[in-house]
Amino acid sequence: MIASESERRPAPRTFTPREEILEVAGRLFAEGGFAATSTRAIALAVGIKQASLYYHFRGKDEILASLLRESIEPSLEFLERTRASCASAPVQLYALTHFDTAAGLGRFADARPLYQLPELRTPRFVEFRAHRQRHREAYRALIAAGAQGGVFQPSGSVEVMTDLVLAFAANAIAIQGRRGPDPAAIVARGCLRLLCCPTRVIERAAAEALRLFGTALAR
Repeated sequence: MIASESERRPAPRTFTPREEILEVAGRLFAEGGFAATSTRAIALAVGIKQASLYYHFRGKDEILASLLRESIEPSLEFLERTRASCASAPVQLYALTHFDTAAGLGRFADARPLYQLPELRTPRFVEFRAHRQRHREAYRALIAAGAQGGVFQPSGSVEVMTDLVLAFAANAIAIQGRRGPDPAAIVARGCLRLLCCPTRVIERAAAEALRLFGTALAR
């Protein structure tokens, strides 16, 4: 018996009150800025009383800190998986950029623009800045390894190319949106091309990444 379209369609995700607060707050912070968004506005947008919001979070700083932490932790966990695989630099970099792009188009899509908020320079967000640095270092190490092995032919220093790859991925997410069959794959291939990686190596890296990490790439 063939399942109907409605039976094949996955059930919509049910958010907990805490998750819904984070979801709505991320959108409001991205649209109106952190300073201009009050906890009252967040509560109204969620459809709860302000007192109920304070049951889950002590204030805006805690909401933002939780949103940022939960948006980057999956990437940090995944990069440890790529390291443990001992795969080549192109495979690991392809997998990491694919995963990060898919994550950026997922539940915490509104969190990515918040990474540039001036408020993140304050001591309250020192942990998040450390997470960002660890994330960047993973990219830098892979680019350096690929350049040393001759598989990447970067046109600039490793530091410059790391910044360019990260910027390309971030901007490509905004440009691609949710269009196309696999925007994450387009971004991942584009990052390797930015490093002048040969096409045949890119295609092998894509196939190997899919074999190694499978559904993890389709977050």
